[in-house]
Amino acid sequence: MMKALIVVFIYLLAVLLLKLFSKNQNKSELDFYLEDNEDEENRDDVTDKGSKKQDFQMADGDAIILAQKVESNLEAEYVMSQNSSEAVQIAMAETKDFEAQKYLLNFPNLCGEALTIICEKPSTFNFNSSTVERWFIDAINRTKLTPKQEKRISQNGKNFVIKRAMILKKDLTATGLVELCRNPGSMNLDSDTVRRWYLDAVKRSKPSEKQQLKMVESKNFAILRALLLSEELKGETLAAISESPGTMNLDCQDVWTWFERATRRTELTVEQQVRMAEANNFASNRAILINPNIVYEALIAVCKNTKNFNMRSDVVQRYFKDATSRLLPKLSDKQKIELAQTKINGVLKGLM
Repeated sequence: MMKALIVVFIYLLAVLLLKLFSKNQNKSELDFYLEDNEDEENRDDVTDKGSKKQDFQMADGDAIILAQKVESNLEAEYVMSQNSSEAVQIAMAETKDFEAQKYLLNFPNLCGEALTIICEKPSTFNFNSSTVERWFIDAINRTKLTPKQEKRISQNGKNFVIKRAMILKKDLTATGLVELCRNPGSMNLDSDTVRRWYLDAVKRSKPSEKQQLKMVESKNFAILRALLLSEELKGETLAAISESPGTMNLDCQDVWTWFERATRRTELTVEQQVRMAEANNFASNRAILINPNIVYEALIAVCKNTKNFNMRSDVVQRYFKDATSRLLPKLSDKQKIELAQTKINGVLKGLM
């Protein structure tokens, strides 16, 4: 019996020692596993820090020094990969180096000031190349420019490619357009295509009355035409064009139609109608005379300014008759007498 108890005791002791050994072994493996994971995390931290170091941008001062010495596409790419700030782009643009400016024109994040400098002081670009033309058109169209920068480019960008790119710019401001009117460069203003560019630009930029008057001052035929055809035309602008029609052919029936339609759709004050009636411009005089909304003051002004009309023409006499007839119900006796004293046949018939 005693022997049996001893055997059982030894067995239980062995089992207990085995469990204790197994527990210690698992703890060691767990500690090893945790230490190993900790090493992995440390290695990841080191890797992340290494990546951040690669993304670190070079200081502006150092990058500007390199940008000022760029002579190849690869050098330009390296500088931009390290620091593409506005100051660095400006430094690179001012080098007038072909490779530097070429890279910038195609750089997705090109800043407005760098583009302005390139347009003002371009390198030795072959502007007869369709590829170069595309570089400038794409760069100008996608780059956000301030009105002041647009004005500088329009004023100082001498080449046709730059002028064309500017007038086709989707978000061109009226400020930029005004300067393009003053400085059309080598654009052929007699070209139907160029005239369409100006008309579309007016529609997009929606110039104010003040800006429209500045455009009229340019005496640019394409822009005068664009304003006359535009829904944006202001009454004061129409009066100003009447007084200063530039090189428009006032004997052309197309021009007569432009003035006629512009007068009908534009809200004009009494003073503006009178100015159009008194202008030395047959297209303007005719437009006011046949305008359904003509006022008495404008009619009497036309009657006193008939030098541009062929008064022997039945058509012209009908113009005067119809205008007088429209106003007749609103005329005072004094006004009727004043009109009768003009002795214009058409007016007399309209008063009957």
